[in-house]
Amino acid sequence: MQLSKAGSQLAQVSSTFRMAQFFAGLLRFIAAVHAMSLEVFIRSDFGCRYASIGNLLFGILLTGFYSGLGGWIISALHHERISTLMGALYTLSICMCVWHRVSIWMKRRKGVILHTRYSGTSHFERLLGFTGLSEQAVKQYVEPIGLLVLAYLASCIHESAVSTWLMIGSFSIFLSETLTAQMAENEMWDEWDAMIETRYRRQAMKGATPKSQQGYSIAKSSIELMRTIPTMEQEPELSADVKSMLDKAVTA
Repeated sequence: MQLSKAGSQLAQVSSTFRMAQFFAGLLRFIAAVHAMSLEVFIRSDFGCRYASIGNLLFGILLTGFYSGLGGWIISALHHERISTLMGALYTLSICMCVWHRVSIWMKRRKGVILHTRYSGTSHFERLLGFTGLSEQAVKQYVEPIGLLVLAYLASCIHESAVSTWLMIGSFSIFLSETLTAQMAENEMWDEWDAMIETRYRRQAMKGATPKSQQGYSIAKSSIELMRTIPTMEQEPELSADVKSMLDKAVTA
């Protein structure tokens, strides 16, 4: 039983909970936009849908906010002049977004199409390739730490707008990568559970006792009910291509 899912369904009747869901979704959107505004500088080889025109425009607008009204407010609070560095980064951000779209277009012309949701290859990964760190570790930990260091250096030269942008962006990238990794893991386990359930049901329908239940079982009454449904007896076998991608121990 998925307790979190059951609790979520129960809480749907509460307007307060629905409002909390809305603000949680809004915060995640803001974090994703912050992450994108920095990723165009520290990554390359994006998937075409990850670095879509819409996503890149949101990142540009966010960077423009820090170089405009947001930067003016932050500078005023810290009694600093308006950041010219943030303005230069805003211009560079536009150039980088154009380059990423051109790069995607050029790859498609050559027939090279990456996973459309690929979040890009980190420049940190190329620099630290000798360490053997995985791509996930670099994106989830090294990038945020590197950006925090840059944020500290920016604050030392009295560039509070740049420092704030980098600091919030570092936490946003960490949050985004953590959630992405968690969702990918959940999808993998859902597929694994589905394979175990399919294997068990197929053997149970044939009247055989599964050699290993692998933590899954069906009540005898449910098995007898399934056997009365003709369509269940004609469950299609997996194709050879699909079987070749699955664990032989599971599909045997």
